Amino acid sequence: SGDPSWPDNLDPFYVVDRKQRMEESFTIARNICPQGLDHQLAVIDSANETVTALAFEALDDMLYLADAKGSVSVRKMTGQAINRFNIIKQKGEGFQMRYASTSCNVTYVSILSPEYDPLLLTATAEGGVAIFKNTTKRGMQRQATSFLAIPQVWGMKKFPAIIESNGISSSLYASGCSKPQTVHIWDLQREICTGQITGIDHNILKIFSASEGQPSLLVGCDSGSILYYDLRDPRHYIALSEPYDKRLIGMALINNDMQVVAGYANGRLKVFDIRAGGLSKVKDYEGHDSVRSKMTSFAAHRCGTIFCTSSSHSIKTWNSEGTLLSTGRPHGNFLPRSGASIDVLAFHPTRHLVAAGGADSMTSIYCSYG
Repeated sequence: SGDPSWPDNLDPFYVVDRKQRMEESFTIARNICPQGLDHQLAVIDSANETVTALAFEALDDMLYLADAKGSVSVRKMTGQAINRFNIIKQKGEGFQMRYASTSCNVTYVSILSPEYDPLLLTATAEGGVAIFKNTTKRGMQRQATSFLAIPQVWGMKKFPAIIESNGISSSLYASGCSKPQTVHIWDLQREICTGQITGIDHNILKIFSASEGQPSLLVGCDSGSILYYDLRDPRHYIALSEPYDKRLIGMALINNDMQVVAGYANGRLKVFDIRAGGLSKVKDYEGHDSVRSKMTSFAAHRCGTIFCTSSSHSIKTWNSEGTLLSTGRPHGNFLPRSGASIDVLAFHPTRHLVAAGGADSMTSIYCSYG
């Protein structure tokens, strides 16, 4: 069938130009000194829908917002909505037709092949993955393909699917549902499961794939422990952290993929060093006050020099040395709706911009004043 991401009439000069622009922008993001992200660029109201997943498109200033009812909105970052559609009601063969899905809660979105014709990958809490093309043309989106990333075993207790994709290596990693202690590795271009990581003793909460196509994978468990895998030999791993009784909120590779930073629900941030091997904590510090406001979300820029954490009261930006760069109010001076917190953070792939959204249906984009 060929690679669905390559349109027939593709101009190679167009691809080269976009690739070059992305690489230049990413190089700047990696080399500049990180600054605080507390200047509000835009506020988007999602009409009372809980925002469950966010993704930026690298070159065309687009932001993708997904909600708990299966809808995806495509917007200009500082402008109007360009398209909105429901992933279940799309034409095209897919898992929705063959499997009775109890809900269509979109928990993950990402952009594939941004240098040619950007494709949108969506994943639901049930482990259903669908890829869409033409999403920036109103009403013209089409489902290119869809599949179940985790085999369903009827009658077993189901956990929410944990999905992570890597556009550079065209890989997808999936866990959860009835296989909460296994990572399924997918080749997105061939649409086949090429392997599994097994032998994990605890349920998986988070998966983080290294950027730039490096063969490194982090697996975070509900025991609080973080496992580091070199995918060239996935039978062996390094246990970076001891079990910890607070829920893991997020983790990422930083400092040229040599260290790992992890955020926990009690507001603690911990840094581990991969080169030192197992159980090598470098730093342990307070990110958010555990009494006043627990950490609710975590995201890191793939350049590895800057990351963000959030609570119901604040969004904090940190550099990879653990220095606090800024503290921002959710949605600026808008009063948060009662009980609302920031549950989703997402960085722009090539610029220092972060989007924050959650249960109060508001999404904000933050940048530095510079």
